[in-house]
Amino acid sequence: MGFLAVQILVPSWQLTKPRPARFGWQMYAAGAPASEFTAVGRDGSVTSIALEEYIVRKRDDLDVLRYLPPAICARTGAAAVRYRDGAGHASAEIPCRR
Repeated sequence: MGFLAVQILVPSWQLTKPRPARFGWQMYAAGAPASEFTAVGRDGSVTSIALEEYIVRKRDDLDVLRYLPPAICARTGAAAVRYRDGAGHASAEIPCRR
């Protein structure tokens, strides 16, 4: 009974958290729109980035804004990385550190 209670109570409690919540039922059921990244060159040129070159399998719980811009900067030599979420709610330009 204790095991069954944990299996019901923990995910139910996680439904009150921002989504996707770890150990929540929606963790792998939700599908977020794809994010878009572009590399901005030192000369101002803009190059679209194919996420498949950086991410093997897209997961909604992956913090793409934390991990992808430094990887894109290192791999492309860009001056900055532009981000736009698939829903059109957020965008940012992250400068590359040298």
